[in-house]
Amino acid sequence: MGLFYMVDCKNCLSEKIIKGGFVRGKFCCVCGECGYCFVEGDEWVCEKIVAKKVMCVLFYTLGKGSFRMFAKIFNT
Repeated sequence: MGLFYMVDCKNCLSEKIIKGGFVRGKFCCVCGECGYCFVEGDEWVCEKIVAKKVMCVLFYTLGKGSFRMFAKIFNT
């Protein structure tokens, strides 16, 4: 494995990145400092989180909800 200096670590922002192969057609990277594994250019988004955010913004703008209510509903 050689060093790969094109991206920064998503966890500690270090530039010491080691190539780890391919995952879903993109580079799998491992940080040389903290050991964090990530995919370069990973644009994966959890659909449940997006739906929760949309619902919170909608209720809040309509005046039907408060931040405390959202915290109770979503257990955060």
